[in-house]
Amino acid sequence: VGLIHLTPDIVSSFPGKISTSPSPGVEDIYGGAESTTVFVGVRVRPISTREMLSPDVKNIIDVAGNTISITSDSGTVHSFSYDHCFNSSDPLDPLYASQEAIYVAVAQPLLEKAYEGYNTCLFAYGQTGSGKSYTMLGDDLYSESELEVPSAAGIIPRFCRDLLNRADYLHSLNPPEGQLPQSRIEVELSYIEIYNERIYDLLASGGGGTDCREALRVREHPKDGPYVEGVARHLVSSYDHLQTWLLLGNKERSIAATGVNEKSSRSHAVFTIKLTHIQVEDVEGEQLESSKVSIINLVDLAGSERVAAAQSQGDRLKEGVCINKSLLTLGKVITALAESEGRRRPFIPYRESVLTYLLKESLGGNSRTAMIATVSPCNIYLEETLSTLRYAQQTRKIVNHNYINEDPTAVIIRSLKEEVERLRLQHLSRNSCQLFYGETLADEEQLDRDGATDKEKDLLERENAINQKEIENNIAIQYKEEEIEALREQLRFQQLQCQQLLTENNRSLEQRLEEAEAQRQQALESLRRLGIATEKETGPVLINLSEDPQLSETLSYKLKNGITSLGRSNCDLTLRGLHTDNVHCSIKNKNGDLQLLPEAGRDTYVNGKLISSPHTLHHNDRLVLAGIYYFRFGNIVKGKDSNRETSKKMDFYFTKEELLKEQERRLQKEAEIAIAASKAEMEQEMCRQRDQLMRDIEEAQSQLISKQQLVCELEGTQSKLETEKQLLEEQILRDRKNNKSLDLSLPSTGFPNSQLLKEVQAVFNESVQEIRKDFTQVYPPMLRFQIKEANEICKKLKNPYEFTLQEVLTESGLEVIVLIKDLQHLMTATLTLDAFQEKLQILRDIVQVACCM
Repeated sequence: VGLIHLTPDIVSSFPGKISTSPSPGVEDIYGGAESTTVFVGVRVRPISTREMLSPDVKNIIDVAGNTISITSDSGTVHSFSYDHCFNSSDPLDPLYASQEAIYVAVAQPLLEKAYEGYNTCLFAYGQTGSGKSYTMLGDDLYSESELEVPSAAGIIPRFCRDLLNRADYLHSLNPPEGQLPQSRIEVELSYIEIYNERIYDLLASGGGGTDCREALRVREHPKDGPYVEGVARHLVSSYDHLQTWLLLGNKERSIAATGVNEKSSRSHAVFTIKLTHIQVEDVEGEQLESSKVSIINLVDLAGSERVAAAQSQGDRLKEGVCINKSLLTLGKVITALAESEGRRRPFIPYRESVLTYLLKESLGGNSRTAMIATVSPCNIYLEETLSTLRYAQQTRKIVNHNYINEDPTAVIIRSLKEEVERLRLQHLSRNSCQLFYGETLADEEQLDRDGATDKEKDLLERENAINQKEIENNIAIQYKEEEIEALREQLRFQQLQCQQLLTENNRSLEQRLEEAEAQRQQALESLRRLGIATEKETGPVLINLSEDPQLSETLSYKLKNGITSLGRSNCDLTLRGLHTDNVHCSIKNKNGDLQLLPEAGRDTYVNGKLISSPHTLHHNDRLVLAGIYYFRFGNIVKGKDSNRETSKKMDFYFTKEELLKEQERRLQKEAEIAIAASKAEMEQEMCRQRDQLMRDIEEAQSQLISKQQLVCELEGTQSKLETEKQLLEEQILRDRKNNKSLDLSLPSTGFPNSQLLKEVQAVFNESVQEIRKDFTQVYPPMLRFQIKEANEICKKLKNPYEFTLQEVLTESGLEVIVLIKDLQHLMTATLTLDAFQEKLQILRDIVQVACCM
């Protein structure tokens, strides 16, 4: 018997009518919908380490059951009630709400509804740094076993794990192939972010690692509502596959550090799962296939932030403005929905923001929706916390109208089953009726034989009526049987075409699974190139170290067997920040044994030491390339006995300090060698200069002695000439007195002597100038200013004294003395330089005393 797909065309082609009324307990998808309100839970995060260091920070939130109370600094108490309240502020509290408790209370009911065929949505809201991403995603550490759930795992990984485990369980309940009923679960996922009011596909590259992202647009389907056009959808068959895409999308998401949160989400992330539950059943000997489709939206909203507190500027400021704008529109939509109860056609501003337009069905539409609001317990965030709690309280008033998303085939199958059951009951009722009326006729015949002949006419009329009703019932049953038979004929007529369609669908599913696996392998390869370890791989890896603790040890490069080259270009591992071209160094891996092969002229450090020759690497060794890239080696096989805490201590700062200390020792040693060489060279130069200086001094002394001898000779000659001149003048005066006629002869006799005196005077002056040049160093540079200062003080005090400088030729050379003249008595005295300094200081003291008086 072939598998047949029922379509509305097949049903409408039959002249009769098939009832499409829903089965008891299930509402008609065309006639009505179930109304539900949004489930709201609030989580209080713990106080961070940075907040604990501030003396002004204190806890102002108290959680009692499903009520949260906030006490402000003025003593005012604000109370709010929700569907569920989670207190995670104190891990030692017996009522501490763990990640698992939040998942069980909020997300697990949505999983049950998703398998029933309802659309579901869960979104996290709160201020920046309140723990939304941690609640939704948890830590990046996942268990190697799919059966174990890490305590730090968030809602999304737990939800996906349970969803796929449920699918595997339903598959295990299927009977052997060829027997019915059969169930098949298909899971498709997509991951987008809304960044600066634009939609980007986090999985669009398929792991290609392209830097160019294209913005997508939102379209609206007349029945299914808004959807993202062109988004990549990936078919997954296990949680391991799904985790690969989830990790890739998280790495592509836009995050940055702000003044409030070191790892702030700068975009809204929407993780969408399309769950298709296909059921193949046997209806009156025919195989009919039906399906239920559930769209699951798991939304991690970016946190609202104050620009002043976040210290945003540039791109961070633009991102914060767009985030606040979309959240403001979301608040307007929630307020409009909360206040629209009872109004006929209220206006809801969905289209004012991409976020609200995309979540249109989740807010007031066809979806089972839950919200988890995260708040901070600190008093410094009082206004933000109150705003979030009021926001969550408004969300509780939203009413969604949701129904099971099943295809028309499922409705028709259910209607056929009900119709067959109704006809079966009708047939049983007819047989009972015949038995009842047959006993009545037998009793009446017995009465006739006893003498009740007067009622014969009435009995005949009743018999005719019963026969007529039986004939009508038989005609109706025959008509219904012909109707069902005709429908079966129509279904058999389409059997071949439906069988071909089923074959194509099965082939399409296999192709989609093959394509999904190929994309997954491509993504894994891209993740390996990016340094993101997703598989449970063993062997040596190169782990990045970063100054930012949030980025440190997030990349893990697997070292292949053979030689792995590291460099700026044409390498297995490309590091764009290196200044040198081509290969910087290579790592040889031989069955887990690592050896570093440095290139000549490249700065490569291992454990702080500069490596210039092949070097063996061990577990937890630190590698630094050119002082720019920091890595740590990890070898799971070779390092089984290594303590993980030891690896954590060997972080970026440990490696950098180790490198700096080693460089300091190396530089200190080089400096000592350079200082010793410079000292020896300096001593040699000093010896050479000392010898040269001694030679210059000896030469100067010899020149000085010769010049002094010349001066002495000139002085002797001058004294002789002066004596002769004096004698001549005396002789001339005597001659003038004794004989006046001698006056006429004096010029002719004295002219030669006068000319000789001039020549001698010129030679003398020239010698004095040469000596003065050689002894310029004895002239103090500040002496002229001191002489001028002394004369100014004398003028100010009205003292009749004047100071001047005088150069005197002595046996030791040319010396400078100070002459002091008494202008009142016309007397002159000489002072040594030391005596002049004492006189000048006395004059200064006199001036200072006069100024003070």
